[in-house]
Amino acid sequence: ISEASEAEGCEERSLMNFVVSDGKTVIATKFASSGNCASLYMAAGSTFVSPRTDENGTDNPESDTELLRCGKRTKIAIIASEPITASDSMWTKVPENHMVVLMREKDDDVNVTFMPIDLHKTSEFEQDRGQAFRALESVSSGTNLYEVLKGRIASTTSTDIPSKKMPDDILTGHKGPVLSVVMDSKSRMMYTGGVDALIGVWNMDSLSGKLQKFIKGHHHCPVIDLSVSQNYILSIGGNWLVVYNKCNHEIVQEKSMNVPNAGLLLSMCLTPKYLFLAGQDACFRSTPLHSDSNNGDWVLHKRGHSSFVNAMVMYADYLCTGGADTVVKIWDVDPSSGGKTKAVLRGHTGEVLSLATAVKLHLLISGSRDNTMRVWDMEVLCCRRTISGHQNDVVGIACFLSRGEDLLCSVSLDSTCKVWDLQTGQCVRCMSLDNLPSSCGIFDSSIYIGSDEGEITEWSIENAGRGLERSRAGSEMDSSSYSEFLHPGETMDSSDNLSEPKPANGKVQSNQDAFLVETLREFIALKSISGDDAYREDCFKAAKFVTRLLERCGAMTKMIHQENKNPAVLARFEADSSKPTITFYGHYDVQPALEQTWRFDPFEMRTMDGSFYGRGTTDNKGPILAFIFAVKELIAECGGIARLPLNIALVIEGEEENGSKGFKETLESNTHWFQNTKLIVISNTLWIGQDRPCITYGMRGMITMSVEVLGPRKDLHSGNEGGVFNEPMTDLMKVLASMQDSSNHVLIPGFYDGIDYDRVEEQKEMLESLSHNLMDVDKYAESLGLPSLNSGNTVDCLSKKWLLPTLSIVEVRTHTKHDKDAHYCFGPTRFSVIPHRAIGHFSIRFVASQNPHDLVESVTKHVMSVFAQFNSHNKIKLTIHNIGEAWEGNGSHLVYDAAI
Repeated sequence: ISEASEAEGCEERSLMNFVVSDGKTVIATKFASSGNCASLYMAAGSTFVSPRTDENGTDNPESDTELLRCGKRTKIAIIASEPITASDSMWTKVPENHMVVLMREKDDDVNVTFMPIDLHKTSEFEQDRGQAFRALESVSSGTNLYEVLKGRIASTTSTDIPSKKMPDDILTGHKGPVLSVVMDSKSRMMYTGGVDALIGVWNMDSLSGKLQKFIKGHHHCPVIDLSVSQNYILSIGGNWLVVYNKCNHEIVQEKSMNVPNAGLLLSMCLTPKYLFLAGQDACFRSTPLHSDSNNGDWVLHKRGHSSFVNAMVMYADYLCTGGADTVVKIWDVDPSSGGKTKAVLRGHTGEVLSLATAVKLHLLISGSRDNTMRVWDMEVLCCRRTISGHQNDVVGIACFLSRGEDLLCSVSLDSTCKVWDLQTGQCVRCMSLDNLPSSCGIFDSSIYIGSDEGEITEWSIENAGRGLERSRAGSEMDSSSYSEFLHPGETMDSSDNLSEPKPANGKVQSNQDAFLVETLREFIALKSISGDDAYREDCFKAAKFVTRLLERCGAMTKMIHQENKNPAVLARFEADSSKPTITFYGHYDVQPALEQTWRFDPFEMRTMDGSFYGRGTTDNKGPILAFIFAVKELIAECGGIARLPLNIALVIEGEEENGSKGFKETLESNTHWFQNTKLIVISNTLWIGQDRPCITYGMRGMITMSVEVLGPRKDLHSGNEGGVFNEPMTDLMKVLASMQDSSNHVLIPGFYDGIDYDRVEEQKEMLESLSHNLMDVDKYAESLGLPSLNSGNTVDCLSKKWLLPTLSIVEVRTHTKHDKDAHYCFGPTRFSVIPHRAIGHFSIRFVASQNPHDLVESVTKHVMSVFAQFNSHNKIKLTIHNIGEAWEGNGSHLVYDAAI
């Protein structure tokens, strides 16, 4: 067209905007023969959303549709002559005299390439066009990536590397993918940005829940990237840079700024002097970090790539950028150089998604959509090796030191995280992820991986360097042995996995903690359910597990077997029989895990937000191991069992959840194991709250009873026999309802006899003095899933929980497993069945000053009296299943002061 116009002597300006497509590729041009071009815009992202509120939070059902980026991949791209939505953040202004090429790449995603148009074919044009064509060729080959790479790049992953399937912790809070994870080692904080437009602030030293708060600032725009300086938190979302004060988390307006016509900002890099921003317009720009305001006066503004700039990192004084055009570029960003290109590193056949540096080794590493990582030597600017082994995009990489060795950590959309030896390119550790990763960061000796489900998983990589021995020398490594938790220079007794390591570098405690967690994980895996005979073997294994653990610590042990009961375990660490003894009680048996609310397998322990989840973690396997490991540390500190200041005895039973059958007989026949006991320690009670521990110096007793109403010989049909006799279920309901009023006050005469009300008032005064620190009644109700409680304040609530007797109806059933004539046991017509038997189970919690036998007598008289008023032909029976005594210690005793 230009040649024809020139031949005819046409001097008018030609605006040539064309869009052509073959169904697979779209090409749109923005060109003018002279002067300014007609407008052309491009938008790209992951999904369309229609926000329901405006920037002020006001509901606006007419709000415009936006195209958001929810990850590294581009799923949607739009070409338009003008922005077709009101959101300027999603639109990139196509440069003058350029064409935009939209191509399909791997997994049917979209690649966007900008290619210059220059009729005069200058050298600069030829260079830029050649770069764009090479990018298109790489992207085209990447659409058939697996065939292209087949047989060309050998996998550097061995099949026998140590593998880990469970994270050390799971941090929750974000709703949607976590796109950025950045660490601030000085303040020991982590900051995360998500698709939910929130910035998470996490205290890495917190033991119970690291999340401190969420910062709001980006209206509906995902937080794509984060950086942290000494005083500020910087985030990009949409085409905005938002700066927050690191102390109060308020937005610093004079440093925040909008970047018009750039489209979505995708990456940023912070140096002591400058802040670099880059995005969908293929440009990077820099502004002085310490200027009073960011007004868009860029020190540098350079078109760096032929496509999106996905990643940036500094190496010495050079800026390294990775683009969707498959290349890595090295830039001299000194303002006097004008942003001169130092090198263009080619070799990837897919978008470059991530960058990292290993400065000590003079290396730059790039992760790509071609499933590989390339290791570039920054001294000679060439590729040293290609690391393969992932089966999908490498979305995040980070370098770290382990035992003085430089290692590389990578996360991939194949749902794995792998650790690599940078010197050999061999994989030394692999972690299997439950969700697709979207970002990662390293803090201390752990990697934190953001996922597309909004979770951040923590994986310890402290001992990843041990794998180097295997990758370099081919030696075997037993990842399950305690040697995994030792450091160079430490030794271990070959006969004892729990023997004390000799420290070489002060990290023994962290190793012990890690070993404790792994030991607990093994303990939880034993399904020691005492109420089900099908798990009798697991209960025996649990008893043996505890016995072996205590033996390895040096204890004398004894397993006591009673017929049809799970074993009890006795142990004793005897320093001197004349010294006082502390006796610890625990139980290894657990309740069944039938609740539908379990997110994970309850017998595969998981960690989430600093808490362990698994059947038995708190009741009571966790406390048992905590005590055993504490004893082990005490023995080490004292220099051996003989040097302990006292004797330590343990009794661990296996029938606690089943009424402690046989426990009394076990104690009575083995009293010599507890000789000279002065103190009993039980860790089988609750804290006041999630983060407020307490010392229990008293427990209410428990009486378990059932009342049974028996009527006809078998179940009857309600349509045939309903209304002609006193139905057992109706009688039972009336009996149970007579026990309490609507406010839970027990109506049984004599139920409150024996209470020392003077003592109760004393304890209430103590609770009143501490009430502001104890619990929030409304939050407590919310944690129980209730709108409110029938206790108006903290003291009233805790008095009912701790100081007064209560009665709870816990179960109603209409048959037993022995009822062979019950229609209830089969058939679909439950509404037509009148049960011939009805049984109600209830429990009574009583205080130490009450006599449980008097309570049983009062309940029996009340039930018989109420039932007699019905003039029913049915029969009623009360059964006492168990009585557990109450106790109350002296809270002012010196042992409680010592514990505090």
